[in-house]
Amino acid sequence: MADKGQTEFTQKEVDQVIADRLERFHRAEERLREKAIESGEEVDYKAEYERLKQEHDEWKAKQEDDQQANYDRQLQAEKERLELLQAEQAELERAEYILERLQDEGFTDEKAESLITYIAGNTEDEIDDSINLLVEVRKSKPKYGDPSPGPVGNRKQPKQKDGREHGRSMYQRLRGKLGGR
Repeated sequence: MADKGQTEFTQKEVDQVIADRLERFHRAEERLREKAIESGEEVDYKAEYERLKQEHDEWKAKQEDDQQANYDRQLQAEKERLELLQAEQAELERAEYILERLQDEGFTDEKAESLITYIAGNTEDEIDDSINLLVEVRKSKPKYGDPSPGPVGNRKQPKQKDGREHGRSMYQRLRGKLGGR
């Protein structure tokens, strides 16, 4: 298994790279021979070797630079992914803490879930302060309706009508307006 950032080659690809390199070397050697024959000079194989070695070293350095750049890109992508996962985990832990605290204060599961978005803060102290404020507001709210401007006393809520009763009363009113036809 190769390290991250390193390119893996199949045997076929390695063979092709070597064959390409040998072909270039043989073409260069042939050009040198032809040049030497034309000019009547001897071929300086040592100089040619040094030139080819330098060419190879430059190619190898470029490959290493490309691999390093690829590794750096992958590393940066993984760092960003890790930061995103850590942020998601922190948000889940925050929501879990808020739910637990709201349930401790007597809120139902459904009510606690609906109130999560209204709780401010990221630290436990900030969240506790926000929940304490919410609890104070909840306790200060009266549990009864506003008094009516009418007479004070035994006030009853009107009886709720079902759909049939409502339909009958509308029919009676319309019948009365139409003259009892």
